[in-house]
Amino acid sequence: MSIKVPEQVLKNTTKCRHEFSCLDSDKCYRKKMCEVDQIDGKNVLLLKDKNTKDCPYRLSFGNGQICVCPTHYAISCMKN
Repeated sequence: MSIKVPEQVLKNTTKCRHEFSCLDSDKCYRKKMCEVDQIDGKNVLLLKDKNTKDCPYRLSFGNGQICVCPTHYAISCMKN
């Protein structure tokens, strides 16, 4: 499985620690990608899991977690 996202999206994903492994699998390195609860129209993903994780794109927001990774956002939009 190989996912194609626009080159500009990849260029904007400057903090990826796993060499874009999500494009070749449904994983972020060896872990399952963060599950998305809702896609915001402003390049933000609301995540199902509310626990914090060590990721530069995962942020606390209120009582939950959001993802602002451009590549994860693009992949999630393609799946819906």
